[in-house]
Amino acid sequence: MARSTGVARLAETAEERTVGKSLWVLGWERFRRKKLAMISLVIILAFYLGGIAGPFFAPFSYSAQNLDLSYQPAWLAQPLCTVINVLDASRRPPQHQPSVDHLLGTDRLGRDLFSRILWGMRTSVIVSLAAVLTGSIFLGVLLGALSGFVGRWVDTLIMRVGEIFLAFPGLLLVILISATLRPRVQQWVEGVQQAGGFSGLVESGFVDYLVVFGAMAAFSWVGVARIIRGQILMLRALEYVQAARAIGATTSRLIFVHILPNTLNIIIIMLSSSLGGAIGSELVLSWLGVGIQPPTPSLGVMIWENQSQTLLFEQFACRVSPVFLAPIFIVSVVFFCFALFGDGLNDALNPRAR
Repeated sequence: MARSTGVARLAETAEERTVGKSLWVLGWERFRRKKLAMISLVIILAFYLGGIAGPFFAPFSYSAQNLDLSYQPAWLAQPLCTVINVLDASRRPPQHQPSVDHLLGTDRLGRDLFSRILWGMRTSVIVSLAAVLTGSIFLGVLLGALSGFVGRWVDTLIMRVGEIFLAFPGLLLVILISATLRPRVQQWVEGVQQAGGFSGLVESGFVDYLVVFGAMAAFSWVGVARIIRGQILMLRALEYVQAARAIGATTSRLIFVHILPNTLNIIIIMLSSSLGGAIGSELVLSWLGVGIQPPTPSLGVMIWENQSQTLLFEQFACRVSPVFLAPIFIVSVVFFCFALFGDGLNDALNPRAR
């Protein structure tokens, strides 16, 4: 009897703690208890804030060149390089000495690597947010909701078009679109500039951003639409939806007020995974030479420009700046954090994973 009374008191205490708290507040409290997910969230926010505000605090312009300081070693790596030189005195010394003005050194054109990384992070932020918000979130959620709720020929049309997209390798089609449409988009943007009497739009990299995130958004909606469609098919059969339909609620009100809010947990989880995938796609496209084009800075372009095997050995010998390793390290950390962050979100928001 005493044991059952204690269990009842614990249940009442737990119930009192949750009174007045929404499901989102409870989900946030569960998420906060996951240390790795919280650390990953901080790193991801730092990456995006660095991409947004970093260019304003960059010590140099991404295009500022100084050929006299080509391949200057990183100042931050000076202690490690000193140890390496002491252990192996036969190593050839670097051509230039590290300088506090260039924390991560310079590339072959004497451009500050730290500044270019900040500008490259801006490119990743712009492309990933634009591709996910237009493709996965807008097109994916909208088409998935229409397909699942309206049904009939609308469902058939949307799903068959999605299956056609899935029948082809997505990355290859994105590469094909990026490589073929860029000249036409550039001509269109130049025509807009001439008609509007302004300039600088092409030089800012707007054409590259538009082509890359447009190609990515065109194929990223299919998976999201299929998942949202399945959730809509389940939710539209529930009693509260049938009651709202019986009192005369319109189709738009049923979708956007009664059904879609109950899929926000899935949308948030997919958003976290889609952002990491979009950053990786932009990196691959730029590395292959069909994404962001020089001189617009991109982490993928920086890796492509400095992927020589000889240069890699020079970096390990601390004779040049780590132009190849720094972007790879940043992208690897961000990918890993997105994976941990997505797992934490799934555990906190998915009732089946509790």
